[in-house]
Formats: sequence, C-alpha cells, structure tokens
Amino acid sequence: MKTFIYLLAILLLASACKKVTGSNEPVSIEGRLMASCDVPAANKSGFILTDDGLLSGPGITLSFTTDENGYFKITHTGKESLDKFTVRVQGSSDVLRVNHLSWKKKNLGKVFINPPTASYYLELQVNNSNYSEFDTLYYQNGNFPQNGETPWCKIAGPFSNGIIDTIPIVYNMTALPLSFGSSNVPEIRLLYHINEYDSWTVKEVYFNTPHCITDYQTVTLVID
Repeated sequence: MKTFIYLLAILLLASACKKVTGSNEPVSIEGRLMASCDVPAANKSGFILTDDGLLSGPGITLSFTTDENGYFKITHTGKESLDKFTVRVQGSSDVLRVNHLSWKKKNLGKVFINPPTASYYLELQVNNSNYSEFDTLYYQNGNFPQNGETPWCKIAGPFSNGIIDTIPIVYNMTALPLSFGSSNVPEIRLLYHINEYDSWTVKEVYFNTPHCITDYQTVTLVID
C-alpha cells in the first residue's frame, strides 16, 4: 500500500511539473479587424482582455495595432492559458467574445468592429377582414433614430395583403459582441400592434442580421 501511494505521489508530481513547464509556452492570437465586409480596419488599436477569476487570477490586457490590411497578432508568454478572452477595439465596446479556444495558435479570422445590418421589405398578411378605417396598425420603424425618424410608423385600415414599407438598412446595435464560433445569426425583434398599445395584444417578429449579406429579405406582419 505504501509503495502504491509513493508511486502515485511521483506521478502527480511529474504531471504538475509538466503543466508548469508547458504553461510558459508562447500563445499567439491573430485575426483581421474589418470595418465592413470589404473594408479592413487599418491601423486600428485594440485589446485582448481576460476576465478576473478565483482560479484564473487577475485578468490581463494585451494591446495590438492592425496593419494597413487590418491584420493583427499578439504573442504572450506566461502562466495564463488565454482560452477565454474578449476582443475590444479602442474607442468602442467589445466586438468579439471567445468562450473557449484552447489552441496555442488561435486564429480568429475576420473580426467585425461594427454591428451587422439588414435590408428588408415589410409585408402585411391579413387573416381578418373585419378591420375598418377606424383601425390603425402601428409597427416599429426600422429607420429610427436615423434622420430624425419617429420610433413608430402607422397605417390606417382597412388592411390588405402586400408590401407596406421598405427599409434599406437597419443596424442591429445589440448584436455585439459576437460569440466566436457560434452558428447563431444575430436577430432583431420588431414589435407591432393594432390601435392603442396593449401589452397583451402586442405581437413580435424576428429577422436575421447576418454580416456581409446585402440581399433584401421579407419580414411579414400577420394580422389576425
């Protein structure tokens, strides 16, 4: 029994020594900051930030500056694994959240510093023909707050099927930071209701705001 405990202690000690030695191996993080789908964020300063934690210890901040093509790379040697971190652009909020990336060489690919957008046609689908000119449809204005637009648009009844509005561009301001490696496309929620506002009768519809897709999509409001 004593021999077994002795051997186990040696194995644990060897394992611990190996982890300490490996923890000082250089870790590199690289990527490309993009101002838009086709325009790199040239000569832009940013940071790699890790969180404070009981096990990980105090967080660290690593700075970088992109080249004329938006590329950046940092190399860090220390006990921190950098498996979990956030990319932040100077003068902006967090743009990318990495929840787990265990490789020593981490390539983030394109990192967008501006929120994704969408262009859409707003379509009305009427399933109830009992509405009259005394009824009004209210829906959130996709152009708000650009150009002094109001937050809500309205259309008087009676209602019929068809396109009621065209939104050339809407910004999903709540999409950032994006989550690295996530297959979920950021969405925008659009609210609408008939006549006076009532939280019980307000409806909602969601539509995607993917980066680098400029085609118009159709967003349908259903009136029952």
